[in-house]
Amino acid sequence: MRQIVDVSVLPLSKTNMKIFLKALYKNAPNEEQKECIEDYFKRLSFFQDGVGPKPIDQALIRGDVIENLDANIEIIDRWTAWQKVSFAEAEILMSEWKQFMQDEPSD
Repeated sequence: MRQIVDVSVLPLSKTNMKIFLKALYKNAPNEEQKECIEDYFKRLSFFQDGVGPKPIDQALIRGDVIENLDANIEIIDRWTAWQKVSFAEAEILMSEWKQFMQDEPSD
């Protein structure tokens, strides 16, 4: 299950993570590693400022549907709001990666 977590769990700032991953990509010895690094870069959108210590996911409370309805609606609303932020950043990251690849000389 996908989660959105607080940016503070990254070992570096998001800006520095992007720089680090691009440098790793340039020095990756094979295509498999390059593909993984590209995927990691794009997944940075799952790290958001202000999430707090508890990751956000879409796991609903099990049990009595009526009893848990309000709480589950809150979970869905919270997930949807953060997912919009994450998707918007994912678009930016994909554009940034595309530009990086255009600037990267071919082997």
